[in-house]
Amino acid sequence: MNFKDILEFKKLEKGWMEGEGKPFNHNGLDWLYDLFTNNYSDKYPTPYFYPTIEGNILIEWSKNNYEMELCVDINKHFGHWFAIDMITDKTEKTILDLDDKLDFDWLKARLRIEQLKKLNI
Repeated sequence: MNFKDILEFKKLEKGWMEGEGKPFNHNGLDWLYDLFTNNYSDKYPTPYFYPTIEGNILIEWSKNNYEMELCVDINKHFGHWFAIDMITDKTEKTILDLDDKLDFDWLKARLRIEQLKKLNI
């Protein structure tokens, strides 16, 4: 997987979204890029990365009528996880310390469950 899109956010300057939008912490973007490059593989669903005007990164996944997102504070290395089953409206919320290997492993396991459901395993 190629996560170079994360590094493209370094080009966004103050006011990048119609006059709003904070510039991104370059060290934080490097940290997020390294986290995914070194710990995420093709066996997990493809993530989509979006900048937020607050200077965070929103990561989204969609599988099996299940929408999942992680809003990552690239300065503090925390992520706010939210997921919803679009059929039952059941939701999940939690906060992850992305510097903690166990928390990142939880994220990968949660995503892998949805990947396996798609394969009917």
